[in-house]
Amino acid sequence: MLMDNLELSHKMKVTPSTSYLYSVLDKGKQRMVFLKDRTCSCRRFQLDELACAHAWAVLKYKYINHIEYCSVYYTRKYLLKTYEIPIYPVPDESTWEIPVEVLNEKVLPPDVTKTI
Repeated sequence: MLMDNLELSHKMKVTPSTSYLYSVLDKGKQRMVFLKDRTCSCRRFQLDELACAHAWAVLKYKYINHIEYCSVYYTRKYLLKTYEIPIYPVPDESTWEIPVEVLNEKVLPPDVTKTI
């Protein structure tokens, strides 16, 4: 994902507004990157907690290492923590003992209204 964002950032033009706020022109669209809060108006920077293509453009413009703007959850240390606690497989379904009241329970999807 980082390499894809880096590749996309090559075609963007960066204009500083302040020391933390930057305007990035991407295919005729203007995006705003605020490095201090690690946000971008495209919202990918906040959602992925990785530098989006617009943030990459700013980081390259300022000669800043992108690692400083990646979440700690993408580090080796946190990846290894994921597997720290053993996860045991679920036994075969034929061996399950399910109470009758649970078997008779009818579960319906939530009642929601779709908004457009």
